Amino acid sequence: LTISCLFLLLTACGSSPHKEHEIASDLSHSQSVAALSDSSSVRNALLKQYKEWQGVPYSLGGKSKKGIDCSGFVQLTYQKKFGIHLPRNTENQAVIGLTISKKNLKPGNLVFFKTGDFTNHVGIYIGSNEFLHASTSRGVMISSLYNAYWRKHYWKSVRY
Repeated sequence: LTISCLFLLLTACGSSPHKEHEIASDLSHSQSVAALSDSSSVRNALLKQYKEWQGVPYSLGGKSKKGIDCSGFVQLTYQKKFGIHLPRNTENQAVIGLTISKKNLKPGNLVFFKTGDFTNHVGIYIGSNEFLHASTSRGVMISSLYNAYWRKHYWKSVRY
């Protein structure tokens, strides 16, 4: 039991994969892409999501306003704001879409970080070098990609 608890703590947002290897969507692929193509609208939708969820505490495996983890927050945000179903965990979210360079980020793109040997973290880029995410220490918040911690742990970005 102790080893199981330790493993859960170490994996954080990189929780074990579910059988969600494909993106299912309420919209057709072209409608989904269109929903993410207007950077201003996407940013506004993400800022609205932030206002609704700001400060909700981090909880591994959580997916409610009582507590949420990073991949759950990304999954819920994409579903509620864009009608797109993403996988539940960072491992599967990191392999969807098109990998892009940091300099080509647009609002709505996913940003990933390697935060430990067995842990990953994910957030949603909102523009101006900032991203929306569920922080383990401060809950749902906006952070800067220029922050020394996030800059050091940056791994990759993905566009759906």
